[in-house]
Amino acid sequence: MTTKKSRRISKYAKYLFLSALVLTSAILTTLSFCAQVPENCGDGQKLESGMFCFDGMAYKKCGGSEYDPAKKFCSPQGRLEDKCGGKADFDPDREFCYKGKVVAKCGGDEYDPVTQGCFYGAVSAKCGTNSFDSANQFCSNITNGTIYDKCDGAIFVPPKSCNGSPVLPVCGTEHYNPDSFYCNSNNVYINGAAAGPICKGVVYDTEKKFCYNGKTYDKCAGQIYNPTVQTCKGSEVVNIQEPGKFYVSLESAGTGASGGGNYKSNDKVILIAGTPPADYYFRKWEVEGVNIEEPYKDTAVFYMPSKNVNAKAVFEFVLWDRRNDKKYKTVKMPDGKTWMAENLNYETDGDWANHSWCYNDSISNCEVYGRLYDFAAAMRVPITYNTSTWTESDVERQGVCPSGWHLPSNAEWDDMIKSTGDKATAGRMLKSSRLWRTSKNEYIGTDNYGFSALPGGQRSTRYNAYGDKTNEGYWWAAASGTLTTTSYAEKMTSSSNGVGSNSNYIKVNGHSVRCVQDG
Repeated sequence: MTTKKSRRISKYAKYLFLSALVLTSAILTTLSFCAQVPENCGDGQKLESGMFCFDGMAYKKCGGSEYDPAKKFCSPQGRLEDKCGGKADFDPDREFCYKGKVVAKCGGDEYDPVTQGCFYGAVSAKCGTNSFDSANQFCSNITNGTIYDKCDGAIFVPPKSCNGSPVLPVCGTEHYNPDSFYCNSNNVYINGAAAGPICKGVVYDTEKKFCYNGKTYDKCAGQIYNPTVQTCKGSEVVNIQEPGKFYVSLESAGTGASGGGNYKSNDKVILIAGTPPADYYFRKWEVEGVNIEEPYKDTAVFYMPSKNVNAKAVFEFVLWDRRNDKKYKTVKMPDGKTWMAENLNYETDGDWANHSWCYNDSISNCEVYGRLYDFAAAMRVPITYNTSTWTESDVERQGVCPSGWHLPSNAEWDDMIKSTGDKATAGRMLKSSRLWRTSKNEYIGTDNYGFSALPGGQRSTRYNAYGDKTNEGYWWAAASGTLTTTSYAEKMTSSSNGVGSNSNYIKVNGHSVRCVQDG
């Protein structure tokens, strides 16, 4: 028989059970909500949509998927790919991995770069450093790997005439006399002279003329054009355009450049900059009225609009530091001066031995970020000036820079930064689009000018320690009349779009160096 007391207990138990259900539901709802809150990468800031955290750094997802960035990368096509040699990213549509090294495809095809080359967009045989058309040419080892045209389709033993005509070696499409000229990467140059290039054995004035398939043409109001599909009328380049099609006008100093011509609307256009001239590198594409997703890659792809397009492959000078045989990319900035587009990597010696370092004493860091120098080593002044005031002129102070280049003064840094806008926004435009550690898209470098500032960090001499790599970059300025133990430097960070500049940087610490061309 049920008593009043037992009924009260039963009613109370039911109340406790229902309360537990409500509390459990609330906890699950809270946990579900918390699971939707983006994580952070240890900096206390939430990750933005489409990003993920790996080993304390933020990355963009690839096709919505997370991955191990130490082993894989997200290709420009949005596909996950294995890194080349376990460390290098590449574009699978225009590049391939060969024995751990990234190599550009030739006309979209892979090849063996040891035995083959790229001859005007087609895979070809290789003869020394030059490629050639094996259907019409051959490589003679008797004359130290020289290329010749076949004689009526047949190979012969040089020197020998072909049907009574003297035989000359060929470089690309140009014949030359090896007593006076030499061939390098399919370009002809004069022996022992800085002049060049030449066209059909004749040096031409590049200010007024250009060479196309062995013939020189007058520039059209200073413009170079493709004489097979264009002509010059007065001071205007006019396209020889096919009916119902639109025209891509391609200007490039690269050997084997291709992609210009007639296209229908929405046709796929592939522009190839070609092999850069000696001592130059490909810098970027300038294409009017067309959005190029990756303008800093030497192959550009877009779909033809319903209008004519002018495309130019821009090449920049390569600085060759003969002290240690290092080569550096350079860039002409809006201030009109030519700057190094990489950090200096020259190990100091003599009085400045042990006053420059690789981050964490690792040579691999030097190869990416350059070396870190104390003030005296960067300025190449006696070490005592690390702890005393230096008062000589800072104008074109060579310092640790190669001959013909100098450590930029504080004024030169200011002029260059202001030429890109202002100090509050210049950092984003000067920073490289890679290697900076940031969880906010707004702080990712856009590298508008190709300056490619990298977060090389710094070295604290007092504590014999390194810090801030991937987060901060510091660059010395040549400065006169500085304080006893501090001097001027520029600073960029992964948490700001600006550039900081002041005279409070400790001289004995290690910072990066960029050089500026004299004049």
